[in-house]
Amino acid sequence: MRIPVELAVPFVAGLFGLIPLMVQIATARAQRKDKTARLNNLRSELEFLERLNTLHVQIGASNEDAQRQVSSVISSAVSKLLDQYNTLPEPARPGAAGEQSFQEKLSFVRRMFLLYTPHTVAGWTLHTVFYAGSLFFVTMCIASVADRYDPASGADMLAPLLAVWVVILGIPLVILQRLARRQDRRDTARLEEPDA
Repeated sequence: MRIPVELAVPFVAGLFGLIPLMVQIATARAQRKDKTARLNNLRSELEFLERLNTLHVQIGASNEDAQRQVSSVISSAVSKLLDQYNTLPEPARPGAAGEQSFQEKLSFVRRMFLLYTPHTVAGWTLHTVFYAGSLFFVTMCIASVADRYDPASGADMLAPLLAVWVVILGIPLVILQRLARRQDRRDTARLEEPDA
């Protein structure tokens, strides 16, 4: 069985639309893994210093000056670790308080054709389906223009064919675009909320 080109093109476009999603997921995992490793390293250093301080207090130094010197070295090491912990980067958020929301910054054309990066898997899925459907819609409209004359009657069938494609594919695409924009607004609002 031979697959028509009109059906294969949106399917292939949809598969290529999944590539940015996979890149985003892999990047997010790598960033989380890196931050977790750095946090675990800092925790183990802090635990070591706390144990060292506890051991030093238990053994007790014969000289109070030596005890003060060791305590100051340990406290400076602890403060250095805390400074390193405080300088760990937090995940970037799309907007900050008092700024315009992510959706308001986009131009009309970018919002209309979903030309921005979604933040979640649901957003990526809706964008990919929208792009595949749009490509199929354009392909079918071009095929209608190329095959516009009815061989039996010789009548121009362009207007009825385009009307059929607008009803069958155009209206669902508009609904899909609205769903994707609503999903992205929800995801952006969720990302911009301060943690409780």
